Amino acid sequence: MGGDWNVLLDTALDYRGASNYSNNQGADELRELMASKDLTDIYRARHPNEREFTHFHVQSKTYIRLDRWLTPSRREWQFTPGKDVSYADSDHDAITLD
Repeated sequence: MGGDWNVLLDTALDYRGASNYSNNQGADELRELMASKDLTDIYRARHPNEREFTHFHVQSKTYIRLDRWLTPSRREWQFTPGKDVSYADSDHDAITLD
């Protein structure tokens, strides 16, 4: 299941900006969904300490990783997250799943 979740699961790794990330409504609900459905953030599972971002906000000069693929935890080995690909008509980068 993939999408633009508009929340951060790890504010230390998934955000870079001048101030703290304060608008994280829905993060607890996403964590609950992931736990109840046994889903994992495949990128974070494969890259536990890397900082890569899918959204750049021009006015506030912040970088955020809002977009992610959630895969079944027990089948995590079957998926490979692709590199972010810039898409000119969006304020987000596309993410691929191989």
